Amino acid sequence: MTYQVLARKWRPKNFSELVGQTHVMQALSNALEQQRVHHAYLFTGTRGVGKTTIARIFSKALNCEQGPSAHPCGQCSACLAIDQGRFVDLIEVDAASRTKVEDTREILDNVQYAPTQGRFKVYLIDEVHMLSKSSFNALLKTLEEPPPHVKFLLATTEPHKLPITVLSRCLQFNLLRLTTVQLEQHLAMILTAEALAFEPGGLALIAKAADGSARDALSLLDQAIAYCAGNITQAAVQTMLGLVSPQQVQAVLTTLQSGQSPALKALLLDLAATGVDYMALLNQLLASFHQLAQTQFLGEALDSGDLTSAQLQEWSAAIDPARLQVWYQIGLRAQQDIRLAPDVRMGFEMMLMRMFAFKPSDGSSRPAISNSAASVTNAPSIDTVMSSNPVATQPPLVPAAAEASAPVQQHQVRETPPSLELDAFPALKARVARVQKRQNASPELNSESVTTVQEQQPAVPEPTIPELVPPPLAEPAPTEVASIEPMLTESSIEQTAAAGVGLPVADLDSWIAMIDQLQPTGMALALAQQACWVKREEQAWWLALDSMQLQANNEVAWQNLQKLVWEKISPDITLHKLSEPLTGLTPAQAMKDQKQQQEQLWMEALEQSTVLANIEAQLGMTRLHNSLKVSY
Repeated sequence: MTYQVLARKWRPKNFSELVGQTHVMQALSNALEQQRVHHAYLFTGTRGVGKTTIARIFSKALNCEQGPSAHPCGQCSACLAIDQGRFVDLIEVDAASRTKVEDTREILDNVQYAPTQGRFKVYLIDEVHMLSKSSFNALLKTLEEPPPHVKFLLATTEPHKLPITVLSRCLQFNLLRLTTVQLEQHLAMILTAEALAFEPGGLALIAKAADGSARDALSLLDQAIAYCAGNITQAAVQTMLGLVSPQQVQAVLTTLQSGQSPALKALLLDLAATGVDYMALLNQLLASFHQLAQTQFLGEALDSGDLTSAQLQEWSAAIDPARLQVWYQIGLRAQQDIRLAPDVRMGFEMMLMRMFAFKPSDGSSRPAISNSAASVTNAPSIDTVMSSNPVATQPPLVPAAAEASAPVQQHQVRETPPSLELDAFPALKARVARVQKRQNASPELNSESVTTVQEQQPAVPEPTIPELVPPPLAEPAPTEVASIEPMLTESSIEQTAAAGVGLPVADLDSWIAMIDQLQPTGMALALAQQACWVKREEQAWWLALDSMQLQANNEVAWQNLQKLVWEKISPDITLHKLSEPLTGLTPAQAMKDQKQQQEQLWMEALEQSTVLANIEAQLGMTRLHNSLKVSY
């Protein structure tokens, strides 16, 4: 028994049978009609959209005995030979299996000979991006100036892998993905011709699963015919593709609309009992949200899905548009969070509970952020600062249960002197305190810390040096040293609040305070200390990293820092990297500058010390230049 698959049986044999790709057909037809045929064509696009098919039809149009014509007859010996794959002047090359330069040279050795059977000798090189660099180099000269009787037709799914020298020698045509409607109509035409029964809903599912590929759609149609025994139904196609039934999607929407906890509990138990594919359910739920949003704003859904027209009209009128957008946003975030959850079921259930817990607000209140033990006393939370922005880019999320509770207590700005500053780096502050304490007191120098060179003198008994009482060290002129300790005083908080969300943040103290609130460790701490807080918005923060961190590209540290922001600040804030050069100090650079300035002060004090001068005079020794070192 010989059976020809639908993808081969229904392969188009002329331009009129092609589905879509009108921009390519028009260009090729005009070139044939006007006798302005280029010597090299490159067809690009995803799999199964017609690259090889168009190349064969074009070859048939060039060699048809009634042509060259945009409408090959399909009856002459050349057309029949091309359809049957035995036309000697159509040389099809699979570049994926013939990648060596020797294979390319063997093919090009016959270019100079005239065609045997047709008008043109056509070289159809499929998956041309698989050729080696040497093969491309061997092809360049012939591709640029081939004989008049030679045409090159190249096809590839990855044009970015082709050398620019090859691209510049070809006319390029990018074949588009087919729309769902085009695929549905094409499948319906084939099933009608094959005298097979079908439901339009089943064809819609196949067309959607094909993702714009006609060959994939026909392969799935072959599978559906075998699975459904010749009667293609929507339910059978859903089972074959492993999709979730529309009833389950509708049950989730009904539960979300009701807002009742008992209904949510019953839904979760039912989903767990049926063993549903949670990721497939999430994807179909997001598609339903998209349909509802289209109905709300456009009047109708442009895409088919799990909801009927009546259901779309009913739910689009019953569900608040802002609440629908919140659900969609939570669903998109869940696609990332589910991968981090202990299991898929837990992540999906948490997503549904978030949809129950959060609702859009007018901006007067925001979800409360719990203060952990590491939170700073009397310091305003990040949401308190951000809520001062009068312009909101989108409605914030507020727990629904918080409406009936008491109003959120706002943090008051302290009026006491800034003696209880926010300690962003306790270790740094302790070190600076020790330095300041030692700076205020007279430094006691040990003779062992001074490197000296004894002058060459005759050997004499070691003299007894009377105990020296060092005179008081003259205090150097006060020098203002930049401190990197974060000082969240009343004025700085007001300035931060007045800046508003979305404006550039160039305050080093604010970023240091935020690092202390996040409490990162390890690589995440190193990443935060090497970053500048460039810009912040309600749901996005932009960090500029130094060159070393950009080269390291430590995604683990970045993800850990992102998790801390979600846990301790807000689950709606996403961190973004900026590749621009740093324009301000990072906390690490500020710490380094602080240390260098303190060391410079000590060095100047030691250079002016009379104690060192007395020691050198009494011992008759000379101190080496730059031999003093300060450590603390």
